Amino acid sequence: MNQTGDIFGELAALDDEKRSASVVAVDDCFCLAVDQKFLEHVMPKDDNAPFYAALYEFIAKLTTKRLKATSDYLAQVDMELRKLKAES
Repeated sequence: MNQTGDIFGELAALDDEKRSASVVAVDDCFCLAVDQKFLEHVMPKDDNAPFYAALYEFIAKLTTKRLKATSDYLAQVDMELRKLKAES
């Protein structure tokens, strides 16, 4: 479950690809849509290199955290599946 301030779809800030994230709110919420076109309009890359370096570092760290959590989950599922197969 997500919490206030969570970020999703952050990969859209990296390139002009169609977003791959989806979210469903269970309560009223406020979302800010930020994609590459929006960022380039508000903060052009040529004039804001330090901002983009920090943004890319943040996205890399967030992606790494999510990848690790997914890997841990898949390892647990794999272990449970192997246990079930051994029991049958």
